[in-house]
Amino acid sequence: MAPAILESLLGRNGRAVCRICQSETGIMIRPCACAGTMADIHENCLNEWVSISKAEKCEICKESYAQAERFRPIHEWEKPKITFRVSLFYFQQRK
Repeated sequence: MAPAILESLLGRNGRAVCRICQSETGIMIRPCACAGTMADIHENCLNEWVSISKAEKCEICKESYAQAERFRPIHEWEKPKITFRVSLFYFQQRK
């Protein structure tokens, strides 16, 4: 492969380049079927792009973005429904 093509694929330091911010630093992900210079992206850059553009699919390869599962913030968790009978049983067991 020609050096100029290789540099455009990997960046000047031989590392992947984020297709949004063009940075070579940080951990990159490949959230869709794109390849080459369009494959790598920071997860934060992708999340920001998706929230701004409201795009659910890649505009290049048309594949849905694969995003990592995340835990919801604790204030969004559902609290367990505890009946009086369950709480009475629980407190009796602690004695």
